[in-house]
This record gives sequence, C-alpha cells and structure tokens, in this order.
Amino acid sequence: MVLLFSVLIFRMFQLQIIMGEEYQDNYTLKIVRERTLNSTRGNILDRNGEVLAYNELAYSITIEDNGSYDSTKEKNKLLNAEIADIITALEKNGDDIINNFKITVNDNGNYEFTVSGSSLKRFLADVFGQASYSDLKYDKKLGYNQAEATADQVMDYLKVTRFGISEDYAEDMAYEITVVRYAMSENSYQKYIATTIASDVSEESVAYVSENASKLQGVEVIDDTIRKYNDAEYFASIIGYTGKISTEEYESLSADNDNYTLNDVVGKAGIEQVMDASLQGTKGYEKLYVDYLGKAVEVLEREEPSAGNDVYLSIDKNLQIAAYDLLEQEIAGIVYSNIESSGSEMNIPITDVYFALVNNNVIDIEHFSDEKATENEKAVMHIFSGRQQTVLSSVTSELKGASPAAFGSLGEEDQDYFTYIINQLKEKKILLQKSIDKTDEVYQEWQSGTISAQEYLNHAIAQNWIDITQFTIDEKYSDSTEIYDALCDYIMDDIATDTGFSKIIYEYLIKAGSVSGKQLCLILYDQG
Repeated sequence: MVLLFSVLIFRMFQLQIIMGEEYQDNYTLKIVRERTLNSTRGNILDRNGEVLAYNELAYSITIEDNGSYDSTKEKNKLLNAEIADIITALEKNGDDIINNFKITVNDNGNYEFTVSGSSLKRFLADVFGQASYSDLKYDKKLGYNQAEATADQVMDYLKVTRFGISEDYAEDMAYEITVVRYAMSENSYQKYIATTIASDVSEESVAYVSENASKLQGVEVIDDTIRKYNDAEYFASIIGYTGKISTEEYESLSADNDNYTLNDVVGKAGIEQVMDASLQGTKGYEKLYVDYLGKAVEVLEREEPSAGNDVYLSIDKNLQIAAYDLLEQEIAGIVYSNIESSGSEMNIPITDVYFALVNNNVIDIEHFSDEKATENEKAVMHIFSGRQQTVLSSVTSELKGASPAAFGSLGEEDQDYFTYIINQLKEKKILLQKSIDKTDEVYQEWQSGTISAQEYLNHAIAQNWIDITQFTIDEKYSDSTEIYDALCDYIMDDIATDTGFSKIIYEYLIKAGSVSGKQLCLILYDQG
C-alpha cells in the first residue's frame, strides 16, 4: 500500500512539476483557429487598358473578441476601456472609426434612426437577437414592445443591458463605443472573426497600436486596400462604387455564393455591382494554433487568396472625357441663362429645378421605400417619413380640431395641401361640382378664404354636395357628424399613400433645404 502511494506521489510530481510546462504548452497548442484571407478586388479598365478603378495599399485596425474574462461584467469593463483608448488615439491622430450603425446623433444632440421601412425592421430584429421582425414582442423587463422601440430606447438597451457601458463616459464617447461593440457583436457567432474598426489610418495610429500591442487585447494593424477611381467625375455613373455589404445584400448574394461574409466589401452600383462576382476573386484561409489569449503560435496550413479578375470595358477613356466636357459646357450655358441661386428676381429658382426631378418622375420616389433602396434613397425617405407624419397630424387637426383655421390664414404650404385635398375630392367625384351652388354664401366664403376646410366640408355634406356612396358608410342610419368623420377618415387614408400629395411634401422639403440638391443628384445617379 505504501509502495503504491509512493508511486502515485512520484507520478504526480513528474506530471505537475517536471513535465507540467510541456503539457501546458501542448494543451495551449490544441486551440485551432481558422482565419479567412481576403482577396484583392480586380481592376476596371477601358478598351485601351487605361485604369479606371484600382486598389491602393492602406492600413486598417481590427479587433477580435478573443479575450478571457472571469465574468461578463469584467469583459464589458475592460473591453469598453480598451475601445475608448483606441478611439481617443484615433481622434488625436485625425482618424475616425468606421460607422455603419443605423442610429446617429442629429444636430439637436438626439438619437435618430438612419433607416426606415424594412431596413429598420431588420435592424431592430438584429438588435434584440430575433430571426425576424415578426418575432419581436413586448419585453416586461424593458417595459416596451421591441418592435416599436425608439432610437433612444435601442441606445439605452445596447449601452446598459448588452454592453455595460459606464455612465462615466461622455455621451459622444459612449455612442462611439456602442458603434464598435455593435459591429463586433455582428461577428459574435464566430469568436475569431476580426472586426475592422478603422480603415486607411495614419502612420501615427499604426504606431500607437504597434507600441501598445501588449495591452491592446485582440487589436491588430493589417494590410488592407481602399478602392480608388481615376477621373471619377467622368466615369462615376458607369463604374459605380463599393461599400460594406448590408444584411439584405448578404442574404441575397450568399444564396448563390457561400463565399460572401458580413465583413465583405461589394459593388453597390454600376460595373462594380454588375461584375461583382468576377471582381471579387477567391478568398484564402489559414489554420493556426493560438494560445489562450488568442495570439497566433504556429501556422498549420495556409492557402493564399487569388485576386479578382480585371474587367475591360468597351468605352474609350479619352473619348468619354471629351464628350462629357462638351456636354457639360452646353448644359451649363443653358442652365446659366435661366437659373439663379436666389429665389428673388429670377427666371427659375434652383430649388424648382431640383423639385422638377421629383415632380416629373425623373426620380422614382416609390423606390425610396423598396427593400433594394440605396443608402441615399433611405436617407431621404427617413427625412420624408418624419415630415409626412407632421403634415398628416396637422391636416387631421384642421379637419377634426375644435378651432380650425380659416383657409386664408394658413401658410402657403398648408394651403397647398388643402387645395390638393379638395381638388382630389372633385376629381374622384366625391365632391360633386355640378351640385355646388356657386351663389351659396358659405361656398363664396370658402372661395375668399374666410372659413376653414372643416366648415366648408361640413356645409357641403349638409347641402348634399358630397357623394357618400364613394366611401364606406351606412347611408340609411348615419347623421351628418358620422358622415363627416367617415369623409375625414377617407381623406387621411388617401393622402397617406397618394403620390401627388407626397410630391407636395417633397417640394417644401427641397425648398427648405431639408432634402438637398446633392442628395437628389446622388439618387439620380443611383437610379441610373
């Protein structure tokens, strides 16, 4: 018995003391990591081999969630502090973090969504960890319906509940930490996927990361490329541009090609988009051993990525530039003779020219809410949606409020809205023009602008100028109040989806500068 016990003690001493370090090293080396190596995008050239789009070497800073922590609280504290240090260093060196977050801080310092419609629904589902928007529900702990969460509620949920960002951070720093943490969370399904937090950084930022490598957990500087375009002014509408893949694009592209990841850069428009599969190239990979800190110890296997194919176009660069310059001069001459930037003493205000793009359907505003809408279209749609809600509330107040304003006392914009509404009722034969008594005192007051639309429409009902069969109501049992309420409901439902009414809203957004000429020109380019 004593002999067996002695053998056991000796064996334990041998394993733990003599060979302990060797076994620990072997255990550490058993952690295998596979990392994707991105390929270089192919060039785009004209028929004569003149380069139109190419890649330029740049440095990017990435971060991996590969630390080891005793608790979630400790992880949040240390990771947030590390990110804050990086952000501070980047800003000191004139660099910025990549911000694809769907919430921004507006000019008033308030949070607001940068997307709407299906994109906003997808974002909310991702934030609350649901497969689809339909899975969102009322959360007792949060005290609100996830599907109806405001930008402030989403930020509070991410900062406090998910990422544990301390209140000690300044508001702008807390926001930027949230941007980085959310970007990292999109790769949380695989721990060793790096998230690029800044691209094309300065040498000073590269030096900062290198000098602090020992304390910046999971942070690296990598060789990267940025897309460059020669003579972009002349070829932008043809070549297009690239950008980080969206969730919708990933789902669409990965259905046919499983090589795409949520970190990829893809073509967003033009040749870059149409020829994306050819330009992308083939990714490589490497398998390596990593230690418990996630640091590479040994490369087991490596397959180099292959660059994308070059794409040759049928156009001639020099001919395109010459034709563009001649056309630009001709158009500039025509425009200059008819346009001034001020709204006074002019032939055509510039805002009228911009609005004509919308009013004449040169720009398709219906596409703004399409699931394939571009970021430019989504941004304008977001502005429009906010203004539309305000306008509809104002119209409802005038139609149903206790103190409606006389038509003549309304501002020009509100007068245009009610003029459109009355004209639509006439065109749809709800307000029967043939039945209207032009000598009627109330009618004449309406024409002179001394009464409200509410008074006019109520009088029209009383005089049987309204065809109530055109909207849902039980004619036999309805009094004038019920008929008026039904008419108002019909009007509100109609203008909420009416393109003509929407165009009036756009007209005043453009006049006010809320939707800029630059935005409309970019959309004109996006829509081809």
